[in-house]
Amino acid sequence: MATPETSFTFDSATNKITNFIGTETTVDIPSTIGGVPVYTLGDDCFNGRTLITSIIIPDSVTLIGIACFNGCTSLTSITIPGSVNSLGDRCFANCTNLISITMLTKVAPSINSDIFLNDAALQHIYIPSVKSIDSYKNNSSWSIYASLISKPITPQSAFTFNETTNTLVSYDYDYIGNDPEYY
Repeated sequence: MATPETSFTFDSATNKITNFIGTETTVDIPSTIGGVPVYTLGDDCFNGRTLITSIIIPDSVTLIGIACFNGCTSLTSITIPGSVNSLGDRCFANCTNLISITMLTKVAPSINSDIFLNDAALQHIYIPSVKSIDSYKNNSSWSIYASLISKPITPQSAFTFNETTNTLVSYDYDYIGNDPEYY
């Protein structure tokens, strides 16, 4: 369920969330506010929100602004939708507990080298598309993070296992990726 629209300051002329004014610790950003699509998460939008533990970004977002999540110290992981083509300077700076980021973009979005400034806990930048991993590792801006870039391990939660018969009952095609792009 999306976080209430009243938790955000929104500029409908630019389709930009300019500030998060809510108190939620789990934030599910709506794809529209007042019927207007959300395309941008503005500069400093979530800056210093130390209690936020989870943020879900909708597929409508194409740009994440400068220092947008700077100082979100309780954030441990985040997924960037495939629609995003640019991440602002210091976007995730000082997210001291950020361990992993999953990039669903097939082409590496534009960034500056200080995007993960002071994020010593960062261990993984997951790129689900095997074909896209090289585009990230060979991108001059992303290459400094090459050692962190990999395909994610499919979690056990993507599978349904019958413990009585010890057989695999089903698996979540959408999570694993039934698109040949993801193999």
